[in-house]
Amino acid sequence: MNTIYNMLLITINIVVWVVLSDIATGAPTTILNYYNGNYTETGEGKILRSRQKSGRYGAGAYDIKYEYFVNNRYYISDQVNFKINSYNNAKETIIQYPEGKKVSVYYDAEKPEYSTLELTGIDFGVYGQLLCTFIMILIGHTILPFRS
Repeated sequence: MNTIYNMLLITINIVVWVVLSDIATGAPTTILNYYNGNYTETGEGKILRSRQKSGRYGAGAYDIKYEYFVNNRYYISDQVNFKINSYNNAKETIIQYPEGKKVSVYYDAEKPEYSTLELTGIDFGVYGQLLCTFIMILIGHTILPFRS
C-alpha cells in the first residue's frame, strides 16, 4: 500500500511540474512540436496577436499567435521557435513579429498543424526544464521511501 501511495505522489509531482513548466515556458510543448513535425514546407501567415504575457505564470514571456492557410484550411499556432519563451527574449521577439505583420511559416506537409516561424534547434533551457522534471522524479524516488 505504501508503494502505491509513493508512486501516486511521484506521478502527481510529475504532472504538476510538467503542467506548470508548460504554462510558464512552454518547454514540454516545444519539445513535442520539435520532434513531431517535419518543417519542410513554407507558406504565408499573418500575426494575429503579439504581446507580453502578464499574470502569475509566464509573466513577461511573449504571447504571439499567427494564422496560416494550407490545403483550404486556416490554422492558428503560437510556435515561434524552439527556444525557451522567457522575459529575456520577449521584447525583441514582439518587436520582430508585430501584430498584422505578414510572415513566412514553416509547416509539416503531412501534419500542417505543426508549424513554426523560425527553424531553430531546441534551446538548452528547454532541455533544462526536462532535466528538472527528471531531478524531481529522482528526489521522489530517493526521499519518499524513507518516510515513516
